[in-house]
Amino acid sequence: MKKLIFLLFFFPALSFAVSLPGVGGGNFRVPVKSFVEIKFGEVVKQKYDFSCGSAALASLLSHHYNMPFTEATIFEEMFKFGDKVKIEEKGFSMLDMKDFLARRGLNADGYQLSISDAAKLEMPSIALVNYNGYNHFVVVKGAKDDKVLVGDPSIGLHVMNDELFDKSSNGIFFFIRDNTEIAKAGFNKQNDWEHSAPSAPSRMALMQRLPHLTDLMLPSEYDY
Repeated sequence: MKKLIFLLFFFPALSFAVSLPGVGGGNFRVPVKSFVEIKFGEVVKQKYDFSCGSAALASLLSHHYNMPFTEATIFEEMFKFGDKVKIEEKGFSMLDMKDFLARRGLNADGYQLSISDAAKLEMPSIALVNYNGYNHFVVVKGAKDDKVLVGDPSIGLHVMNDELFDKSSNGIFFFIRDNTEIAKAGFNKQNDWEHSAPSAPSRMALMQRLPHLTDLMLPSEYDY
C-alpha cells in the first residue's frame, strides 16, 4: 500500500492497473486513474498554449455529440481552410469553428446571452472567457444553482459562480443547432460535476499556466 501511495503521489499523470490479492488467494487487477485524468474527464486537454479553440471544439464534438475528433485534426483543418494570416496573428475564431462544422453538414451560430439564459437551453456550448487579459475558449458543460460547470482545455473541469462567469465572458455562446437531443443528454452530467474543482482557479494561477495564450480573437460581426 505504501508503494501504491508513493506511485500516486510522485507520478500523478500515470494511468495503470494495480494487482491486489483476492479473497480466494488469487489476484485481481484494479485500474487506477491519475488525478489529471479524473480532473479533465470528458475534456480534451490542449497540447499548446495557442490551441484551446481546437481543443474546445474537439471536447464538444467528442463528448457531447458522439463525433470523436482529436485536437490535432481540428487544428489542422481549421488552419488549412481559414485565413492563415489572421489565424497566425490572432488565433482561431468562432467563424473557423462554424466553417469546420458546416463542412460536416452541421449548423452552428453564436448567440449573445447571459449564462442564466444560455442554461435554459440545456445544451452544451463553447464560450469565450477572459482571464486577466487573455481570451480563452471553454466548454459550458452544465449550469445549475447559480453555478457553471466549465470544461477548460487548459486546466480541466471546474465550477464558476454564474456572476463571475458573466463578468469573465463576452456573452457569446456558440451552439450547434443540430442533433440537439444528443447534446441535451450530455448537459449537466452528474459525473462531470463530481469530478470538478469546487471553485474557479485564480486568474494569476491561470496566467502562470497560460503565459503565451494567443489562441483567440474577440468575435466580430462577421464571425457568425
